[in-house]
Amino acid sequence: MENIQHQDNGRYKIRVPWIEERVPQSSNAEQSRARRKNLLSKMKGDVRERYDAIVQEQLELGITEKAPNNPEGKRLFYMPHRPVIREGADSTKIRMVFDASEKPSPEDYSTNGCMNSGPPTQPYLWDILIRSRLAPVCIVGDVEKAFLQLELDKSDRDAFRFIYEQRNSTEKHYRFCRVPFGGESSPCMLGGVVKYHLETSEGDESVKESLKETIHM
Repeated sequence: MENIQHQDNGRYKIRVPWIEERVPQSSNAEQSRARRKNLLSKMKGDVRERYDAIVQEQLELGITEKAPNNPEGKRLFYMPHRPVIREGADSTKIRMVFDASEKPSPEDYSTNGCMNSGPPTQPYLWDILIRSRLAPVCIVGDVEKAFLQLELDKSDRDAFRFIYEQRNSTEKHYRFCRVPFGGESSPCMLGGVVKYHLETSEGDESVKESLKETIHM
């Protein structure tokens, strides 16, 4: 909560709650490179084109960026990734899923192993279901790609790198500018920002307290 910054563009920036004494001794780049090679060999049909499109869209939206040659933080880690395909889904039929838990070696730490998971920051779903029956109207909303709305501090971004090569291109290194889905502390970070937003925003206090009790992400 102390590290949250509300920027001029309206987006919140947050630091990762690291376990200070834990730092990966290896970047996991070779394991990620091997899994990427295996991934590309298995992509069939138009999956490769759609996967390329996801990588390009994330770059254009500022969700990711090309990684600098010199890391800006003390934790450098590459996350393997793969597609999850759900052709029957109404919206996202293919998703890019990252693995922040793979260790460079059995004795080393992964990125997830270096994070504090933090306390639960959202009410129990059971409580929300009960409260939803106490009012005549129930309003339901969804924050699109909620984790990706939160900006990572530059000093934390190199812990969330990944390797990929788009069709007819060479290997490139990218890193996340936003909080990635699948990070050990991502739910706590999102919940902390939501709580911070409600506590610092203007408005009826009873409404803000009600939102705290009924938001579930």
